[in-house]
Amino acid sequence: GLGDVYKRQIEKVGPYLELCTQMGSMAHQLALDKVEKVKITYFGKILDLDANSLSRGIFKGFLKDVSSNVNFVNALVLAERLGIAVEIVKSTEETDYTELIRIEAIYANGEKVSVDGTLIGKGKSSRIVNINGRDIEVDPKGSLLVIANHDEFGIVGQIGSIIGKHKVNIAGMSLSRNEVGGVALNIASLDTPLSDEAMKEILSIEAIKQAKVVNL
Repeated sequence: GLGDVYKRQIEKVGPYLELCTQMGSMAHQLALDKVEKVKITYFGKILDLDANSLSRGIFKGFLKDVSSNVNFVNALVLAERLGIAVEIVKSTEETDYTELIRIEAIYANGEKVSVDGTLIGKGKSSRIVNINGRDIEVDPKGSLLVIANHDEFGIVGQIGSIIGKHKVNIAGMSLSRNEVGGVALNIASLDTPLSDEAMKEILSIEAIKQAKVVNL
């Protein structure tokens, strides 16, 4: 009956729900302005899955810092109530991945923050594979320090020594840049959250344009 169909759908969608919630939360935390619209695009094999369930998962993550009572069932309704426009696209466009989810959180002025994610390997581990058009590979867990900086010599070393000075361990670091001397994206996975003082020191580095800690 219907119950079995629903159960089968959830089993198929299950591994993606955690990824969707993590991606939604990350997009919300990285947004620099009030989000007017969220566009979600599904690519590849994901098109065979129930997009509604996945989109609910995304908004459950996106709104978790806005409302304490957001859940899988009411997430889309809540987004609507908050005046956030929702656009869901199923794309047949080719990507580098067999399946990909893209979230674009768009501000009133048309600017946006974007996060792409997928599942990798037999264990279906969540991965963020692109942020704001820059290819990167990040495990979306715990505390992530996300930095956009002018690509100058020694920046990573400076960031690392400030983090070390404040007794925080870096579990991993992902770097991405579009061109030499352009703007680079650095993401450090931290074992414990950074203090406000450490963030102040990092932001005082002249080459750093933006720095934000994302907690997942």
